[in-house]
Amino acid sequence: MDCILPNAAAAIGNTPLVMLNRISAGLPGKIVKDRAAYWMIEDAEKRGLITPGKTVLIEKTSGNMGIALAFYAKMKGYNIVLLMPAGCSLERRALMLAFGAEVDMVCLGVGSAGTVTGVGKFLKQQNPEVGVYAVEPFESSVIAGFPPGEHTIQGIGAGFIPEILDKEMLTGIIRWLNDWQLRNRFWEESPRVQT
Repeated sequence: MDCILPNAAAAIGNTPLVMLNRISAGLPGKIVKDRAAYWMIEDAEKRGLITPGKTVLIEKTSGNMGIALAFYAKMKGYNIVLLMPAGCSLERRALMLAFGAEVDMVCLGVGSAGTVTGVGKFLKQQNPEVGVYAVEPFESSVIAGFPPGEHTIQGIGAGFIPEILDKEMLTGIIRWLNDWQLRNRFWEESPRVQT
């Protein structure tokens, strides 16, 4: 932007994006876990436990360590698969993808359906085998073909199927029960809903 805007709202829209084509060796990721990730990979290499181009690194993470490992793994020539809990932010997942980590599945709540459709299409372009699951409240599972109903999950399950939702792109639908005991019993006793 080459002008001074009157307020923050004026900056919304037409935001420029920059494609990260490559990561330069020696450039720190500026991530809180940089040192730990760097030394884990270096130490494992020195001990002969991993080899660039041959070893696939796998890490269970909720964010910062996974981001740092994805950065250094890419820089050193490793493929890396990160296993993350569902509650991790899309920004963290996107950063890990940008650094070359692999994502096998994503589960996204459906409100307006913009996120599940946009993120799902992007991930499918990167890897057609990625699973994309729509999450909706059990009590109002209209995408899965059930009638709308009242529920306690804000932001999803509005009781209608948004026009923007690309159902053909979905791998399946998760009907989320907010009550732990009911959810566990439902998960154990019922078949999974598929599109």
